Amino acid sequence: MRNKFIPKFPKNEKGILFYNPEGKPFFAAQVGITYAFPEYSIEYKKPANDNLTILEYVLEGEMEILINGVWQKAVAGDTYVLTGCVAHRYHTVPNNPCKKIFVNYYSEYLPHFLAAYKVGYGIYQSNTEQLFLDLLHLLDNYVSDAEDIYTISNSVNSIIVRLSQDKYDSFSSRIKAKLDTLLLSKISLDDVSRELGISKSTLIRTFKKNFN
Repeated sequence: MRNKFIPKFPKNEKGILFYNPEGKPFFAAQVGITYAFPEYSIEYKKPANDNLTILEYVLEGEMEILINGVWQKAVAGDTYVLTGCVAHRYHTVPNNPCKKIFVNYYSEYLPHFLAAYKVGYGIYQSNTEQLFLDLLHLLDNYVSDAEDIYTISNSVNSIIVRLSQDKYDSFSSRIKAKLDTLLLSKISLDDVSRELGISKSTLIRTFKKNFN
């Protein structure tokens, strides 16, 4: 069910609220776009609802996001995931303001879906632009409540899967690059996995998948 949605910054944002009274696959989803303006800043001082997952894709400009106590930067082409149970803080870089597509997704299943695909709170370099554009298309192109709910759920799930796939593919490239710099050095798999922040089993599995 489409409802009017007044974004936090109505002069600089456009969005639609999709409300599903049955709660399956989601309770609500706010989909929209934030246009670039230097004053954009969000702060949730209290932890967000544990059923809330925020997915955003940076079209242009830069965002700074507080992750585990450290400010990290998301740039054009990046996707970031903000999960529930966390007090969110993020803002645009004033001299390079961010334009981005967002979806605020309230559901019971998605936190478990994220965990299954090992996608957590953070910034990802992944080719998800078209999936976010599919969501943005819904703002001005209503089909039906049932079809729109399916499109949103399918797009969100596909974004998570893509982030997971690209994350582990990038691990393989990082592993290969690390090994290539250590051809004449004595080093163990434990050393490499520890330095890259992944388990030895994940290191072996992802490297074998991509390089046999």
